[in-house]
Amino acid sequence: MNIFFHTEPLSNGHHVRGIGSYTRALMRALELQRDVSIIDQTRTPPDVLVVDVIHYPYFDLFQHTLMVHDEIPTVVTIHDVIPLRFPNHFPAGIRGTIYKWIQTRKLAHVAAVLTDSESSKHDVMKYLHVPGYKIHVVRLGVSHGFTKRPSDKKAHERLEKRYQIQGRYMLYVGDVNWNKNIPGLLHAFARIKSNRHSGISDLQLVMVGSAFVTPGVREVKHIHALIGRLGLRDHVRMPGFVHEADLAALYHGAFVYVQPSYYEGFGLPVVEAMASGVPVVSTNGGSLSELSEGIAELVHPDPDGIYAGILSVASYSPSHRRSVIHQGIEFSKQFSWKQTAIDTLAVYKQVAHVITP
Repeated sequence: MNIFFHTEPLSNGHHVRGIGSYTRALMRALELQRDVSIIDQTRTPPDVLVVDVIHYPYFDLFQHTLMVHDEIPTVVTIHDVIPLRFPNHFPAGIRGTIYKWIQTRKLAHVAAVLTDSESSKHDVMKYLHVPGYKIHVVRLGVSHGFTKRPSDKKAHERLEKRYQIQGRYMLYVGDVNWNKNIPGLLHAFARIKSNRHSGISDLQLVMVGSAFVTPGVREVKHIHALIGRLGLRDHVRMPGFVHEADLAALYHGAFVYVQPSYYEGFGLPVVEAMASGVPVVSTNGGSLSELSEGIAELVHPDPDGIYAGILSVASYSPSHRRSVIHQGIEFSKQFSWKQTAIDTLAVYKQVAHVITP
């Protein structure tokens, strides 16, 4: 099969965010599949004579990005529609509203929609009015780098020095949008630092993501101001974007991973943390309960809930911590980019009416 793959997320601000990571990882995994040829959108326009399927690995709600070909089946990935579920926190403006109308009309003519979770499927049906039979839940994968245990203690120490991390730390990986609930995380962390009897008041907070060091972003300004008001400047580290090898080491070295979001369409860092052998505290919004129930400490997305979840992890006995880590590692094994590619390819074949032996 010849797949015309749109790669805009690799050439704009998304290249250091989740959509860019998804685009790269899925392309690599598809290229390893038998009888699949990826035609990079940057090289040539789609040709009805040679292209079987067009795939947009992203969907912008408020920009005109989707073009549906009349003669070639189009597949689009919609990771979530959080701005439509919480419109007060993601105002579209006049231009965004117009583009949303255009995008929705285009969406009615695609052959299939891929989305990351059952929660997101429900939201795509409700807010974009896509019929359920067109939507396929294809879960994301975890890169192999996160499953490898670091063997060189000195290398890990060098990594901690590089990012100015000393001692134990709790970790967050992601963006700064409203749904990520960074203020809730910071308030919970402030309580950890002030509770001298918790046994974990020595923890630092490491927040990884390019947005944290992007100047001029309103949410980042608010985050830095809140860190100052809470007296946390000496206890919070923001290394910005971290390449996968370093990020895997940061996961492996964490005392706990915390996902404080109000809502997520998937929540890949939760699975990456589990694969890395780290206990997880996660809120229960959107898809997060699909990923975490029975393994992570599932909590409400308020500072009290997040604080209680971290304290619960701190109270684990050594044997219980080992058990939770083992469960997380085993659970994470079902998330691979190879499987994501296989499931995506099955949708390609369905919409292109390819008969498989």
